[in-house]
Amino acid sequence: MNTNKHRKLLEEELGKRGHIAYVMGLAKDEGITKENGMPYSRPFFSLVYTGKKEHKQIENLFWAAAIKKKNERLELEAKRKKELQQTG
Repeated sequence: MNTNKHRKLLEEELGKRGHIAYVMGLAKDEGITKENGMPYSRPFFSLVYTGKKEHKQIENLFWAAAIKKKNERLELEAKRKKELQQTG
């Protein structure tokens, strides 16, 4: 379950709202749905993010999204740094 400490770590990479739509897209891509095959709602993702509901797969998706965003950010920073070195 996401605690305040965990949320602060996630907020550093995902922002205050946790990019719920981004994580919802990941859940859809991974095939994580309700038992009846319907996708989980945005409010449910929000409740999981705030720790009011527990769903291990979705919690793991938040961490995977944070890692993915961090890696993308680091790659962009490295690319910009390399470009600056070449032009500077």
